[in-house]
Amino acid sequence: MKGQIIKIRSGKYFVKSESREFVCSARGGLRIKTDGIVTGDFVEFNEKTLTVDKILPRKNLFYRPSVANIDAVNVVVACPPPPDFLLLDKLIVSLCAENVEVFISVNKTDIDRDTFDRIKKNYGEAGFPVFSVSAKTGDGLNELKEAFKGNLVAFAGQSAVGKSSLLNALFGLELKTGDVSEKTLRGKHTTTAAEIFDFDDVRIVDTPGFSAITPDLLPEELGLFYPEYFERLKDCKYRGCTHTGEPGCAVEKAVKNGELCEDRYIRYKTVFNELKEIQSKKY
Repeated sequence: MKGQIIKIRSGKYFVKSESREFVCSARGGLRIKTDGIVTGDFVEFNEKTLTVDKILPRKNLFYRPSVANIDAVNVVVACPPPPDFLLLDKLIVSLCAENVEVFISVNKTDIDRDTFDRIKKNYGEAGFPVFSVSAKTGDGLNELKEAFKGNLVAFAGQSAVGKSSLLNALFGLELKTGDVSEKTLRGKHTTTAAEIFDFDDVRIVDTPGFSAITPDLLPEELGLFYPEYFERLKDCKYRGCTHTGEPGCAVEKAVKNGELCEDRYIRYKTVFNELKEIQSKKY
């Protein structure tokens, strides 16, 4: 039979096949593989022996968290804690490189609107859907849920931005939530393992959060995953323009004219230089 791994607990693999759920073990070879079974995997399993026998081809795979075959990621931002825009850029680039649709939800807008305005300028103008929401008041939740329809959506974002609170408010879950430390202004992880929840035409993956994100790209590929830069590449003087100082660069011109966000462009060059340094260490 074929099914999808919806969670993994204590060495047991929970497989959903149509409307039934099976608790399986895995064949030895699958357990020890470095890219072994993860939540979201489509698998073949034996209904009688309750063993997972084969992992089917993946659309995508992430290691931190371990999850596969997601359609979209809802990146949750809020203040507090203060947004890490460089981390956001790296995460979004990595998702775009894996052909994953990106939604951005700015939570806690009932107490802070400035963060929404900054996110909208940085990413809304780049073409990403940005939603103003509040898990506490319910504002914007219907619009966000509508955008998720037909997709398997993972939630990502810094600790304590309200990922679990949003899931609870959106779908009536009772996930454990955490608070921001007054001392560090950082949050604590409350989700410990990835799990898929089904809500009719929306499927959600609750994960411990995406961490240690470094885009696995060549420096010259980076601009391909900034939608607002890619659409201007045809107007650059040089075909392989990296938008980092070449003459006749349409992206630099748009930044100077105020058509593109300058802060995002400065961070782009930071990521570009980081990738360049990584590449230099390989050779």
